[in-house]
Amino acid sequence: MWKWKNSKNASDPCFNFGIVCTFVCLSLLFVEYMDSRLPIPLTQEDSKLNPSSFIEERARDDLHQLTSYGPRYVGSFENENITIELLMRKLQSIINNKAETQNIMVDLQRTSGSHMYPQVGTFQAYSEISNIIAKFEPSDPSKRSNYSVLLNCHYDTKDGSPGATDNMISCTTMLEMLRVLSRQDTVYKNTFVFLFNGAEEMGLLGAHGFIQGSRNDSKEIGHPWSKNLKCFINLEGAGSGGRPILFQTGPGNEWITRLYSSSVPYPFATVLAEEAFQRRLIPSDTDFRIFRDYSHIPGLDFAFVKNGWLYHTMWDSVQNIPGGCIQQHGSNTLALVEKFGNLDFDSLKFSDTENVVFFDLFGLFMVVYSETVGIIINVILALGSIGIILWVHVIKPKKYIVILKFVISAIVAWGSGIVTAVIIAVWLNGMGYYTPFHSYPTLLLLIYGVPAVLTNILIYSLMLRGNEEHVWAAGKLVLSIILLVGTFITRAVYLLTVIVLFGVTAWYSTRFLFKGFVKLRLITYIVVGELLPFNLLIYTTNVLNAVLVPSMARSGPGVKPDILLALSTGFILPAFAFNGLAAFLVAVKKRHLTFFLGFSVIILNSLIVFGFIGKIPYQQKAPMRISMVETERIWYNLDGVTPNRTDAGVILWPVDPNTQNYVEILSPTIVRLKEAKKFELDIETCEDLNCAIATARGFYSNMFWIKGESYFPIRNTKMEVIKKERVKKSTNWEIVLRFHGPTQTSIIMSPNFGFDLISWSTNLDSTPTQSQWNGRKAYHISHNSGKNDAPFEISLILNDVNTVERNARVMLDILFGSYFFYGEEKVSPSIRTFTDRFPLWTYVNHYRSVGDRKSVV
Repeated sequence: MWKWKNSKNASDPCFNFGIVCTFVCLSLLFVEYMDSRLPIPLTQEDSKLNPSSFIEERARDDLHQLTSYGPRYVGSFENENITIELLMRKLQSIINNKAETQNIMVDLQRTSGSHMYPQVGTFQAYSEISNIIAKFEPSDPSKRSNYSVLLNCHYDTKDGSPGATDNMISCTTMLEMLRVLSRQDTVYKNTFVFLFNGAEEMGLLGAHGFIQGSRNDSKEIGHPWSKNLKCFINLEGAGSGGRPILFQTGPGNEWITRLYSSSVPYPFATVLAEEAFQRRLIPSDTDFRIFRDYSHIPGLDFAFVKNGWLYHTMWDSVQNIPGGCIQQHGSNTLALVEKFGNLDFDSLKFSDTENVVFFDLFGLFMVVYSETVGIIINVILALGSIGIILWVHVIKPKKYIVILKFVISAIVAWGSGIVTAVIIAVWLNGMGYYTPFHSYPTLLLLIYGVPAVLTNILIYSLMLRGNEEHVWAAGKLVLSIILLVGTFITRAVYLLTVIVLFGVTAWYSTRFLFKGFVKLRLITYIVVGELLPFNLLIYTTNVLNAVLVPSMARSGPGVKPDILLALSTGFILPAFAFNGLAAFLVAVKKRHLTFFLGFSVIILNSLIVFGFIGKIPYQQKAPMRISMVETERIWYNLDGVTPNRTDAGVILWPVDPNTQNYVEILSPTIVRLKEAKKFELDIETCEDLNCAIATARGFYSNMFWIKGESYFPIRNTKMEVIKKERVKKSTNWEIVLRFHGPTQTSIIMSPNFGFDLISWSTNLDSTPTQSQWNGRKAYHISHNSGKNDAPFEISLILNDVNTVERNARVMLDILFGSYFFYGEEKVSPSIRTFTDRFPLWTYVNHYRSVGDRKSVV
């Protein structure tokens, strides 16, 4: 049945096939187990025997209480009153039960300021937002150093979400840590500053306010306790449960990553996540950037990433956080804090110029080394591997043409695997089965991975005639070349380092040690050369897919998750995971390989996609996301009082890239969807000032408009020109504007032709980023307030350059947007009826807005 070609000492293909399949299946089970295991949560009863341990039960009780009253949006009563009162009460309880050796001070900060938010291209201004700050230090001043360590969480949420994992779980973790530390007699010389920040979701405002904001009654910049910080720990959430991953460190400062490596009991980290995050492959941002860029100190950024489908939804609740998640989070962070407590910062070398390579091995321990060390190792390893392979397979037998054959074969085989995966994705799309892996990221391995690997093996078998030695050498030669080049591009090549190091060492060692013992040589090679590399690669890929699949499902139209993930899976599995294993399968007869390939594509995929998943891959807790804005827009005449025209309706933005493909399924039960019309806008001539916002341009091109009726019985939004006068002996005009509205507003301004904006009000960090609108300059400010009744003022100076006489009466066009994310004004009866018709496998996030277009003349 089986036939081996071109190898005198070849093992039985059937034996090879069985060993490789068994190895792969056991590896997948091992990775799944290691990725899902969590520590046993400690209870109140355990605290009697473990008084210095983190107790999950206490933290979970806090979490229940602090999320029981729903979403906590900036400016809402829930965020600014209830949460602050509860947190202050819990902090006071901790103070009442602390040891005499410890000192805790608490401050409620109300801060105002502004900063540029580059991720969305807007200027973020804020007024009177809230931060709760606790300072923990020895009672005896003589035992204190001059240095502090910052721990940060945020307690505000997105609208509609109770925010258990994003991010109250981190705040309750910090409460429990403070509770444990304060009850011990052990003192730490370094001060700990616990920042419970109340405004992260609308642009990292709370963190910025702590570092750069100011009180209304003071000119001091930043909170006094922000002055002596030496490093920070940022705790975040982008999923629901699982293990918190260290996904950003530094910048530079290898010592802080090594400190994490040596102190935590449950390490979980990868530089691959850091690179994906900082290269914007994951559409998000955290307070890490604020502390890094404004305090210029190194830090560690942690986040829960499992079950990302629940992120920013109503299902981000305590009930969906498995037992052990909080225990691991707390035990790790507490161990880290204890290490920071007596750290001698004066003895450390602070440098942000040297990046670090870091990763954990299955949650057991960490590997950390500098990028320079990594480059040296990779260059030596790559050149050594290339040299050995060329000597054994090319130079020694004097078959120089083989090198070209190796390179071409590997490239064609890998490329064929990619093409196969993409064809499957396109085929499923054509059949109306989009992202069938949406709710089960592991299915990527079966839907795209298995056919790609089988295609890779089949092409190798055809091009290298089933020669095991040549197939292995071809794969490792090209991989070594990629390692040599890639080490100067990305730190993520550490995975290739492991594959090449163990593979090359094991291959030639087993061939020297086990001549004539073919089966023993195969088993030994797999154990020594493939066990660690294969499992590490699958472990890392498993983590990344768990992050990427849900995050891509909220990346908006224009992104093709199935194609992108087919590309990555079709390349990673054949080129990296099966780089060495493919050699043991090429001797299988081509007709058998072809049969397995056809079976995987036609039978296996049909059973999975058509049978198990079906047309709709979404579930209630892995939903399709849709965003709706019920809006009213008014254009005023030059008097600023009488309306010129109005319109009202619903703006529908398909957050999920595949939403438009499901309109036909949704339309029969949601009649109003049939009225949806896509925005047809020429951005260059767009009359709407929203087109001046860079991010809005992408949104507009993918938005739908459903015409409706205005539903604002009480308009509490207003824009006033408080002052407008020419500066004496100057061509400048001074204009002061006052805006009344809800706690979330947006202001877009565009000076008319003949006027230049030359300065802004002094409470802004700098002039907002300039954009273009119909050939004119435009500026955008997003404003958030912690007080509902607080007006926002902007003063500016316009220079009348008198270069163009066009509509000379108009000096400045303004679009004032008011957004209602909470309270009674958030939802009208009509929009509630509309959204209630959507099926359970969708999650519709909706709010209301008012847009007032006025001119200053």
